[in-house]
Amino acid sequence: MRHPEFDVLTASWELALQADGYAENTVKVYRAAVRSLADWLAEQHPEVGPVELDRDHVRGWLVHVRQTRSSSTARGWFPGVRHFARWLQSEGEANRDATAGIRSPSAGDPETPVLSIEELRALLGACARPDFTDRRDSAIIMLFLDGGLRLSELADLQVADVDLRDRIVFVAGKASLRSGPRHRAIPTPRGEGGQGARPLPPRASAASVRGDPAAVAGQRRPSNPFRRWN
Repeated sequence: MRHPEFDVLTASWELALQADGYAENTVKVYRAAVRSLADWLAEQHPEVGPVELDRDHVRGWLVHVRQTRSSSTARGWFPGVRHFARWLQSEGEANRDATAGIRSPSAGDPETPVLSIEELRALLGACARPDFTDRRDSAIIMLFLDGGLRLSELADLQVADVDLRDRIVFVAGKASLRSGPRHRAIPTPRGEGGQGARPLPPRASAASVRGDPAAVAGQRRPSNPFRRWN
């Protein structure tokens, strides 16, 4: 059970945050951080309330947040606990700042899941039919894999950007204020083992999308696009 003094003191602290003009979202994040700290203390050190809080308690809580959530969450929540600890000291509720000497946690490197070769083959296998939609989706997947396109680059492709004869796709990358968009030419994929990928779909001749210049728009899949993969 959470120490009862947390509920009393955090109510006054949140009122001070609002009086000082903190944004609603900031107050929400700070509140979540202190509640997380209070819940962790209730399990690990139930006798410790806001007044008894010290540096080791804060560090132990940060380790817990890193292990159960993420380094980014620990980094985002620490300022809330630090503000609360400093407020306790300024109000005379505590004789020290429990976060003094603790550095803001580093965000750490995000872990991005990567599909295995088997999963990629299964994904492409879900686009093996000869109709327009499957050919389009197969080309999209191969462009992502072999060309390294960003999502925005792919979404902005026009029919005129695809050179079917020389198998090149011209993309406009992320823009900068100084030089504008970065243009580059991407060779279209030739399939696994260099055996040749399925040809790009005849976008301009698709009756359902006639008159639309976008290269990868068109028919949509059902709500579960990879039902044959699952």
